[in-house]
Amino acid sequence: MLTAEQKQLRQQFIGSSDAAAILGCDPYRTPADVWLEKTGKVDQFEGNENTDRGNLLEPVILNWAEKELGVELIRDQMFTDGCLCANVDALVRNAGSIVEAKSSVLSESWGDPGTDDIPEQYLIQVHHALRLTERDLAHVPVLLPAYRKFDFRMYRVERDDRLAELIAGQLIAWWDMYVKRDIPPENYQPSMEVLKRVRRIPAIKQDVPDHLVTLWLMTKEQAKAAKEAADEAQRQVVAALNNAEAGRCSKGTLTYFETTRRAHSVEESTFRTLRWKPLKENQ
Repeated sequence: MLTAEQKQLRQQFIGSSDAAAILGCDPYRTPADVWLEKTGKVDQFEGNENTDRGNLLEPVILNWAEKELGVELIRDQMFTDGCLCANVDALVRNAGSIVEAKSSVLSESWGDPGTDDIPEQYLIQVHHALRLTERDLAHVPVLLPAYRKFDFRMYRVERDDRLAELIAGQLIAWWDMYVKRDIPPENYQPSMEVLKRVRRIPAIKQDVPDHLVTLWLMTKEQAKAAKEAADEAQRQVVAALNNAEAGRCSKGTLTYFETTRRAHSVEESTFRTLRWKPLKENQ
């Protein structure tokens, strides 16, 4: 788990999680996101539901890994080399290996335990960390959802020197080309999550291409019309139920049961939700 000081320091380097985004292998972050962060053009990321969950679960997963591997772990270690850095979850004491703890809701993205069949973004992260720590093996414990339980799995990734050096070379070239020169990377497409954190300058106006504004207004209008049409279609379906809580047609069944929203930050309320269940082929 990174401290506030580590987060601030990491802005000066390409970290393990940045590596996958720069190489276009992160489903949640783009190279433009990393560039905006490293050049100081956005406010610091304060975390979200996913990162909060990961921070809470990391100690639990590392405790399990320590027991599963029968080793002693040295946690939260940072390594640097030029513009590259790695905040490693743990080193295995007196061994040439590291531990990178993960949690995921996508169990189908992970292969058989004991193998290196892990999502590509994590494979890149692990090789980035292995190179900087000069270790040969990464243990990757992960907590995944399973049928009526949670599933701990352990994966092993042996360092591929060619891959590690290829990743490092591309990251260093990217840093020199875009961050040092303060030039936006090619195919500049920041995510909306990062765009919300861009530091804005008051009292100035930026020229925006007409076609972008036109497209936005048109799609907004289309979305509004589609929502209005969906709302009207739903109204007609609910009206056709008369006073029943369920209905049927040749294609499946409908339910319109009461749902209760528990009181947390808002007052508790009860409402009805329309749900559709299609018929199976043999019904």
